[in-house]
Amino acid sequence: MPRVYKTKEGARKRIPIDKEILELAVNDVIGGKSIRGTAKGYGIAVKTLKRYVRKKKNATTENIDYTPTYRQSQIFSSTEETELVSYLIMASKLYHGLTPKKLDLAFQYASENNKKIPPKWVEQETATYDWFYGFMNRHKELSLRVPEATSLSRATAFNGHNVGTFFENLKSLLQRFNFGPDQIWNVDETGITTVHKPKKIVACRGLKQVSKVTSGERGQLVTVCGAINALGNHLPPFIIFPRKSWQQRMIDGGPPGTEGAPHPSGWMTGPNFLLFLKNFHKHIRCTKDSPCLIIFDNHESHITIDSINYCKDNGIHLLTIPPHTSQKLQPLDRIVFGAMKSYYNTACDNWMVSHPGRPLTIYDLAGCLGSAYPNAMTPRNIQKSFSVTGIFSFNPDIFTDDEYLSSYVTDRKNVQTETDNVITSPSVSPSILSSSFPCPYA
Repeated sequence: MPRVYKTKEGARKRIPIDKEILELAVNDVIGGKSIRGTAKGYGIAVKTLKRYVRKKKNATTENIDYTPTYRQSQIFSSTEETELVSYLIMASKLYHGLTPKKLDLAFQYASENNKKIPPKWVEQETATYDWFYGFMNRHKELSLRVPEATSLSRATAFNGHNVGTFFENLKSLLQRFNFGPDQIWNVDETGITTVHKPKKIVACRGLKQVSKVTSGERGQLVTVCGAINALGNHLPPFIIFPRKSWQQRMIDGGPPGTEGAPHPSGWMTGPNFLLFLKNFHKHIRCTKDSPCLIIFDNHESHITIDSINYCKDNGIHLLTIPPHTSQKLQPLDRIVFGAMKSYYNTACDNWMVSHPGRPLTIYDLAGCLGSAYPNAMTPRNIQKSFSVTGIFSFNPDIFTDDEYLSSYVTDRKNVQTETDNVITSPSVSPSILSSSFPCPYA
């Protein structure tokens, strides 16, 4: 039996009958009019009208249900299916979504509600894929999605307590120093490699595998450190290359003002982050009398003693976001870096076409980044990134209760202490630091 019934060519299409019209037609027949004439006048099938007239005559009460019965073969009622939809959506928000193979849930639900169950359901003790296919078609708000693997730490760390603490610290800094949008900065790193992700191409329908050339099987990692402010401005990228010594040609073709540093791993380290801070200060020119605020994650490379002392001497205040919450609270992660990588993949595609037979190396990455970076770092993208995180304009209630649901599935408690909200070190740190990391001198 086909899952979707297709009417035969030339067959008359069934038109739904309004129950008010059907009731009028039945009353006319009961009143003495002919069945055929009434059916023709109302546009109703003769057999259908006969059935409802017989139902009316045999009824013991005056109230007759004229609702068409051609959908009554559904196992669950509309209300019950709505409850099932709500449960599936709630499970996905809890990061414990159900797969189509969990169709035994529908079987159990039908059994508990004493529904008429098809023999095949009873035999297999689960719902069939035919029912699931129809269920998904009836509820377009549901779709099959490939979930992104999310660690338990990340799922539980984004909770009301951690987010509330972050916004309390941010509010304290904003009230104390009256930072404007041009003084609120977000700093973060992202990785790009010499093996890009090809964009979609047009190919022959029916092919199981479609290929596009890349530079290799595994690429070399390069770290790009970006900085944006709430006004919509950005600084040139600071790039960490996987080399022991620095060569100026590594940033040839990059966005104007691009700087960089070497490290064998290609990752950001404490000394290189200090170099970034010096480059940041060169562009911003902040002082103790005219300070600025940097919001970033609590990676160990960001909170070295040398970096904190440099910030203290130059009027740079630091605020870290709670661990494992960057997917919600990091402006660069929310919008900008995603757009940048999309433009970067397009630039790499174009580069491979322009240089056939030649692999992309780390010396060519800056050139590809030269077109991708400005396209992603638009004022519109940057301002939207700060807005959706609630950082600017300041909105501590930006996140709904549904977004905290993933933290409810565990019994992990938020341990609060007297020093939980604010950690300061006047002799070292120039500002209030989030409780995300311990004070270096503690």
